[in-house]
Amino acid sequence: MKHLHSRSIKRFFASKGSCEGELQLVADGVMFKTTRPGDRPPEQQMLTFAAIKKATIDGDKIRLEADDTWEFVAPPDVLRRIEEHVRAGKQKS
Repeated sequence: MKHLHSRSIKRFFASKGSCEGELQLVADGVMFKTTRPGDRPPEQQMLTFAAIKKATIDGDKIRLEADDTWEFVAPPDVLRRIEEHVRAGKQKS
């Protein structure tokens, strides 16, 4: 799965690069871990259901809005599975 890095330029977002990694669906949210760093150091981030405000699919991307916005590129079936996992987890919490 590809994680897109963005950077804000006067309220507009411009793509800054990407890295490859794994996004695991875990009991209390999603966990992303870099497997092939791109333009930044390796990352490991846990996004809990409580922290995720919104999950939106847009074409080949899913955007997880929390304190920061995380965007991932994956095949449509994978994106749907992530969105369903987040929606189900938020309903429980």
